[in-house]
Amino acid sequence: MKKIKFFLLPLAFLLFSGCYRNQEIQPQKSITVNGTGTVSCIPDTAFLTFTVTTSGWSAKNITLDNDTISNRLIDSIKNIGVSEEDISKSQCVISNPGNSYESKRNISVTVRNLSLVPQIIDCKTASIKLKSVEYSVNDEQTLTRQARTKAIKNAQDAASLFAGASGTKTGSVINLLDMNYQKIFDDSGKINITATVSVTFEIQ
Repeated sequence: MKKIKFFLLPLAFLLFSGCYRNQEIQPQKSITVNGTGTVSCIPDTAFLTFTVTTSGWSAKNITLDNDTISNRLIDSIKNIGVSEEDISKSQCVISNPGNSYESKRNISVTVRNLSLVPQIIDCKTASIKLKSVEYSVNDEQTLTRQARTKAIKNAQDAASLFAGASGTKTGSVINLLDMNYQKIFDDSGKINITATVSVTFEIQ
């Protein structure tokens, strides 16, 4: 009887191993596609940055001069119609490029009425340089979400097309990757916000 018992144990192990291999999970079939979505809009906000520069032999005096010119610029911009909350002033930075001193600071302005932009730009003088002008939209987050939603829908359509051509159909989303986001101005002056996503779908 003992010999029979020892013989049955290896046999049982082989049968169990065979059952386990048959129950191994098969690799999941999937398809990965890229999708793009674009939303166009008209700019409604402008961001202007001015640089105020003063120079001289005394660091104290050129800093005071910079304060005076900067405050005068801010008052002019406020008189044009920009709210004080939309104007910010950086600290003065003093350097010594040669034998004299130079003091610089930036004045940043958010303009919500674009018709005021030309008047604000004209505030520049010999000591006040226009550093940059950027146009945007106030609610860019909402437009970005819309572009990403369009990109996902575009990826779904592409995946369904490929799956249908191969005699299958798409299932649930396995993975979604936000690949790229761009904001580009076209020739008409509109802003085009484009989102690109990569989506992996289950194939059924």
